Formats: sequence, structure tokens, C-alpha cells
Amino acid sequence: MQFDFDMAWKVFTFLFSVTAMVIAYMRTRNREVEARMDGYEVRLQRLESHAEGAPTKDDVHDLTVAVTKLTGEISVLREKVDGQGAIMTRIEATVGRHDEHLMDRS
Repeated sequence: MQFDFDMAWKVFTFLFSVTAMVIAYMRTRNREVEARMDGYEVRLQRLESHAEGAPTKDDVHDLTVAVTKLTGEISVLREKVDGQGAIMTRIEATVGRHDEHLMDRS
């Protein structure tokens, strides 16, 4: 059997070109995956920054307790204002009687 250098060269160049195509495909594919991963990384950073600013369970509980306290304080203030309204009604009636009395004297 005789070694055919020309045939060996053709086989070598064929295998080299196939290998180059496979490497080019893998690199292109790798770049696409890296680009997608970069996009995911940006999205993940946005989600993390948004989640850091979100209130925790304890924050919501504290807010609920504070609103409940405010509701009670507002009820107390409403009763005081109603009481002040009754006092003002009596004062207006008294001032009205004084005014009538002074008007009748003249």
C-alpha cells in the first residue's frame, strides 16, 4: 500500500475546515449565551434593588399597629371636638341673651 500525500492533504484540509466551522459555531453560540446572560444579570439586579426597597413583614405589622393607634386617637379627638361644639353652643346662647338684654336696655 502506498501513501498518497495528495489524498492525505485533502483529508487534512477537510478535517481542518470542519473543525474550524465547529469552533466558529461554538464561539458564536457562546457569545449569544453570554449576551443573554448579561441581559438576565441586568434584570436580576433590577429585581434585587426593587426587593431591597420593599417593606418586610415586620414593617407592615408596625404600620398596621400605628394605623390602629391613630384610629383610636382620632376617635378620642372626635369626642373632644363634639364636646367643644356643645360648649360653643351654650356660649353662643349666653352671648345671645346678653346681646338681647343690652339691646333692650337702650
